[in-house]
Parts: sequence; structure tokens; C-alpha cells
Amino acid sequence: MTYPRFTFILISLLICGCTPKDETTLMVSSGCFWKVQGFFDENKNVISSTCGYTGGKSQNPTYENAKKNGHVEAVRIQIKEADYESVLKHFFENFPAKRIKAKNEMHGKMFRARIYYFDDKQKKLLAKLSAQYDDEETITVILAAQEFYTAEDDHQDWYKKRCKIN
Repeated sequence: MTYPRFTFILISLLICGCTPKDETTLMVSSGCFWKVQGFFDENKNVISSTCGYTGGKSQNPTYENAKKNGHVEAVRIQIKEADYESVLKHFFENFPAKRIKAKNEMHGKMFRARIYYFDDKQKKLLAKLSAQYDDEETITVILAAQEFYTAEDDHQDWYKKRCKIN
């Protein structure tokens, strides 16, 4: 027995990236996506996370060509709407102390730190937290979310498969 209407709805949800009403999306790039994903997945308020690429000029980048096409490694994180601010604060307070300057100087543009917003409410909160936590050594770049391309399977949950996060 087939369920064409159900199949259509399910495929539509997958294509549009819709999330349940009480969930929201956070997208961050701040160094190697393996470590960023590991950091967020240790937070009990995170529902799921996906490694990928964003910000470049090509569609469907791969690990091998993302850098030359201007993409950065990023992690898309699903969380409960009510936990958005606490998850962000956890990032600002605990992720590498020098979010941008050190990473950019040591690792190049593909690893630059950014936090992306999906609506005005997120943008305002990010601006508030950035003003609260940033200083001359720590700068957070806040940008409108761009197209996100899921990384290859072997990059997903890499830290769980191979190492522990320090």
C-alpha cells in the first residue's frame, strides 16, 4: 500500500528544511567543523547537528573543493526555541577563547568564525551577546544565513567515531 500524500508531505518537509514550531536552527562556523560539532553535541539542549559548508560561490561543494570555492566549514544545529539563548551563551563562554583572530591567522579563511542568523529576532540577540562577550582579541562576525550544503557522510559525527574533544 502506498501513501502518496504522506510521501509528498515528507519530501516537502525534507526539501524546505522545515523545523517543528518549537525548534529553531543555529548555524556556526568557527574552525574545523569536527570540533565545532563535537562541542555543540555535548550540550544537552542540542537536538541534532550536521557538518557542512556555506558562504561560497559553488553549489554542492565537497571537502576537496570547498576552500577554493570560498566556502567555510560550518555546523547547522537544531535546538528548542526556548534554549537558543542559553546555547549561544554556552558557545560565547566556552568555545575557543579567541574565536576569530587566532583561527584566521593560523588556519586561513575556510576556518573563519561566524554565527549566522535566520530572522531578525536571532540577529538582535546575536548583536547583544556579541557586544557583551567580544573585545579587541575576540570578534564575532554575524551574518545572514546562506545556503548550507551538508558535508560528506564520513565528516558527520567524526569526533564520536575517532576521538574525544578536549
